[in-house]
Amino acid sequence: MTDSLRQEVISYALNRLDAIDEKYSDLKEKQSQWRKAANKIHKDLTREVDGKSVISANTYHNYLTAVRNAIKETGRKHPALASSLNRKGYLAHAVKELPAYANELKALANMPASTVGNGKALLKEQLHAELKGAQLDKAIEIVDGLLIDHPMVAMLVKSKARREQRAISEAASLTHKSQHLKSYNFPAVLALAKQSLDADSYTQVAWGIALLTGRRSGEVLHFGKFTKIDQSTLLFEGQLKKRQGTQAEAYPIPVLADADLIIEAIKRLRAMPEVAVFKNGTGKYYDQEVKYSELPKHKLTLAINQRTNGVLNDRAKRLMNDQNEVFKNTRGIYARYASDYIRPHSEQWARFNEDQFLKAVLGHESVDEVKHYRQVSLAYEEGQDWLKVPEEQEEQAGKATENQEPVKKNWKAYSPIKALREKLDTLDNKPVIIGGRKVSAKSIIEFHDSKLRFWVAENPHLKITQSAIEKNKGNTLESGTGSVNVRVNRGTFQAWLSVVGADAVEAYNAGKN
Repeated sequence: MTDSLRQEVISYALNRLDAIDEKYSDLKEKQSQWRKAANKIHKDLTREVDGKSVISANTYHNYLTAVRNAIKETGRKHPALASSLNRKGYLAHAVKELPAYANELKALANMPASTVGNGKALLKEQLHAELKGAQLDKAIEIVDGLLIDHPMVAMLVKSKARREQRAISEAASLTHKSQHLKSYNFPAVLALAKQSLDADSYTQVAWGIALLTGRRSGEVLHFGKFTKIDQSTLLFEGQLKKRQGTQAEAYPIPVLADADLIIEAIKRLRAMPEVAVFKNGTGKYYDQEVKYSELPKHKLTLAINQRTNGVLNDRAKRLMNDQNEVFKNTRGIYARYASDYIRPHSEQWARFNEDQFLKAVLGHESVDEVKHYRQVSLAYEEGQDWLKVPEEQEEQAGKATENQEPVKKNWKAYSPIKALREKLDTLDNKPVIIGGRKVSAKSIIEFHDSKLRFWVAENPHLKITQSAIEKNKGNTLESGTGSVNVRVNRGTFQAWLSVVGADAVEAYNAGKN
């Protein structure tokens, strides 16, 4: 994932905010300038080339979030929190209407910009606990309407139409997954997960721990704290995917192997150099070299994901012998087994229905999130060594339809790159070290032979960069026999570049000027 456009819009937003604060004093004039700046950012992030968006809908969503967070990190909040004006939505108005909560409201206004939203939510919870009837109705309306985020933050949200489009797309995706369950042979998968606790590869150890505990990769690698309650239960703390500035309380989770063995495996995993780096080392946050320990949690989470997601997913694919497998499927396998076999026989969980049980053990805030973990079917064929029924390849992406002509390919554009293929033969199945990590020869060759050639043929006018490959066509291209996922992690791309020669690729790119 490239950092250029993201950094560009963040820098523009912060520079414009500084300039507007310096030049204007009237709030109405500031509002107008903030709106213009927000409109430019929206326009830059929705720019199209040849009728296609430069970035995907998800990337657009993520970049807007990044800009909003960057504004909050400057400490900027809504002027209403410091104003003495008695207007609806302003702090002064709220204090006047709710004098019994004046101290709580003033304390809320003094909270950091990144956590003031959470403070507002907590105050609403307090009101629900202490008030009733008309008093509660009035208080909630006042606090709920309190303006807290900087106006430009509120302007940097997607339009209602785009939000609805994303919701429709996500609903369709969930429906498809629900109609095409992933099928695993649980005894074989469980045995592999237990064996993986002793593996030499950090990716396999992490996979085993994730399946046996139901935790996310970032929680397994760095953020999670695990304390033994008994041999089949751990106390877990360090939940991710919580709103920035919040910290979920520790809660018990059933585990699928001996608790002591899991805790020892976690200690060994985090001592491995590839994982220990997140505690005391340096690396990349997008394209910026950083010291991981100095990053705030939300940035460290993203940095860990950027560095490990690709290799963790590759490990899951190899373990399950299925190119559609991904690391996070371990959470769904855990959820299915725990609900079917642990919940009914547990004094602690037997009275919970499935939704409430999964909400509790997965750490969700709402049972609505549980629906994402129902796409797994488990078979119990003892003595059989099969792990997973391979998923069918998607036929939609990249295929021509009746109303769409097939994408024309210019294979001449690939000739200069094809000529570099012999350099890959010198690998002799030996890995390439990039940034202290091993990149397998197989993944480098696969990128060159099975991905790059289609991308170059369909995009003969573009330079070969990871940024261009990732963003030009939504990560899928037409191969003639189906779609090709051209996504490549940074390590693999850099390893390929080092083997074929950066000078040769630069020469190819120079012809695209």
